[in-house]
Amino acid sequence: MQPMRFHSHHGKNVHIADDGLIATRTCSFAHGICFGNRPLNQGEIFLVEIMNNERGWSGNLRIGLTQHNPDSLFELPQYALPDLVTLLGKSWVMAITKTQRYLFRDSEDHGLDTPIVDQEDDTRPERLLGHGDWIRTRCGTVRRDQLLPQSKRSPELFHESPALNRNSQSNISERLNAESASSHPSSPILPTEVGSRIGMIFTSNGKKGELYIILNGDEYGPMAADIPLSDGPLWPVIDVYGTTKQVQIIHLTISETLKTLCREQVLKHITTNEHLDALPLPKHLIRFLRYES
Repeated sequence: MQPMRFHSHHGKNVHIADDGLIATRTCSFAHGICFGNRPLNQGEIFLVEIMNNERGWSGNLRIGLTQHNPDSLFELPQYALPDLVTLLGKSWVMAITKTQRYLFRDSEDHGLDTPIVDQEDDTRPERLLGHGDWIRTRCGTVRRDQLLPQSKRSPELFHESPALNRNSQSNISERLNAESASSHPSSPILPTEVGSRIGMIFTSNGKKGELYIILNGDEYGPMAADIPLSDGPLWPVIDVYGTTKQVQIIHLTISETLKTLCREQVLKHITTNEHLDALPLPKHLIRFLRYES
């Protein structure tokens, strides 16, 4: 699978560096929309880390999915919220806030920045990512602590990966930050602070998709449901907005198995649940192909 990087089509105030892994908003607080360079796969985790903030602005990072193909070089609005969502449509974007108690989305019924999740009242178990130290994804199995902020990660996580150049600016920074954090443990950071890791993953409930947001290892959602998967692939979208100045795409270290590699090959050719159900396979394998076991 091609490693995720930032697409060359982005907002006019964005500069892409480090081989497509780092996006920096160079001025103002707007025109910071970025995309992934390929669609996100079902069950795949897309993860970024906040590398730098800038005081003097309000609002923070936005993250989500869109069915608008950046390869078409369509004209980009100033903001992902509300412009990309309400004016262009076919987009599902969430605003990250300073606390994990609330996440926000644009709502035609209630106006911009309507709270949709209250962590204190949300007792639903983390059914999608599970509760263990390892998380099963489309690409294989990943350690949960890779989703944590710098203050909670251990230096042994940072070793050479085929997806990244060990001597690149971002990878060197990763290892130095991890070593520093392990020597100087700190209290939990806010989702909008430097070092925070923000991610997303989507799954299917049939013909519709459901979007989940991941904040420093904690899962929230579904933040969006009834996403029409048959209308087209879903591209990651990031808005480097407001106080968020710079973000970096994080490539997770994957522990692949033969079983997950076989699933990846099958799903390259069979993309609907109806076709999966028609395969002459035992039911437990069908459930595995559908990420239900």
